[in-house]
Amino acid sequence: MDRFDKSREKVNSRRNASLMFLTPIFFALLIVGGLYIVHLRPQAFPVSILVGLGELGNEDAVHGLEQIRDQHAIGSLIVALNSSNRWVRCGAVAALGEIRDFRAVEPLVAFMKDDVCLEGYDSANALGKIRDTRAVAPLIVKLQQKCSESAAEALGEIHDARAIEPLIACEEGTNGGGYSSSAHALVKIGKPAVEPLIASLHLPGTQAIRALGKIGDPRAIRPLIAKYRNSGGIREIDDAVTLALEEIGTPAENAMLDALKDPEIARRTLVYDFFIARKIPGSEDALIRAFNRSGDVIVAARIVKCGNAKLESAGATWLTRHGYVLTKGGYGIGLTSGPISKF
Repeated sequence: MDRFDKSREKVNSRRNASLMFLTPIFFALLIVGGLYIVHLRPQAFPVSILVGLGELGNEDAVHGLEQIRDQHAIGSLIVALNSSNRWVRCGAVAALGEIRDFRAVEPLVAFMKDDVCLEGYDSANALGKIRDTRAVAPLIVKLQQKCSESAAEALGEIHDARAIEPLIACEEGTNGGGYSSSAHALVKIGKPAVEPLIASLHLPGTQAIRALGKIGDPRAIRPLIAKYRNSGGIREIDDAVTLALEEIGTPAENAMLDALKDPEIARRTLVYDFFIARKIPGSEDALIRAFNRSGDVIVAARIVKCGNAKLESAGATWLTRHGYVLTKGGYGIGLTSGPISKF
């Protein structure tokens, strides 16, 4: 072997050694660079790559999956519903909901049986965004199983009358002061829900009352007044009816004035609160007549600080006539009669 061959062999050896050293670094940089691009613009990658990276635990890839809005990706996203990684499956569900393509309905319905995604980000939520009536029956099943909030909200988005009775049945179990997803869904369905909601007013709780107020249909006015009359003075119900009638507004005015003819109504605060809140000119005389006829100290305490001079004067006159003394309290007006407080 001559000197030239030995020199060439030495160069090749050094080059191979350099390649062996640099190759892992090159691929490491390539991977790091690729992951950085995934972090910056994950939606720029094909679904298959995002799914693969997501299954390896890359959160940016899962986030990118959620951001896909391309209808051409529907097929790949449907396939991703079968991924072994929970977060990849949920990312695909979120994307399908946002794309809102009818082809995703049946796969999402099938996925709903074993859905492990968070409420509000699950297949029911996605089906509500797509708004296809094929999803109504499966969503009702999910609603009936556990009063799922996302199922209720989805049914509200689809606006199908078949959901009304199941939503009311679910609503019965939500009797707190809050506003349930079932009630919100019934409000979205709107006028078709009014008569069934009126029929449910005999049930405990305030959800039907609140829903009727939000829908604002005049058919609910007299049933709501009757609910108030027969509430037994339960404050939660009284307050809900008062707010509901205020939300219905102008169509309720005549019925509320008629209600003052009922002594049971006239001695309670409903009608007074309604007209005071709405500041309707000319309503004062009717309120004062009813109050003087069926006056009650609680009503007097309400109108004597309502901000309407005419009503305040009538309230103060009634209180004085009935032996009450008005004193300035820490945050309102205290009322006493002799040494014994009357309320």
